[in-house]
Amino acid sequence: MKTTDFKDLGKVNQILPIMQEHFGKSMNLARIKFMAFML
Repeated sequence: MKTTDFKDLGKVNQILPIMQEHFGKSMNLARIKFMAFML
């Protein structure tokens, strides 16, 4: 895993709401937090 810099963090913050909207209720907060932690 590469280290996350602030540019990546900004991209994640933009992508997560889009993913939430796309997947809807099938993607819960626990999975989002896990993904954010793994990036």
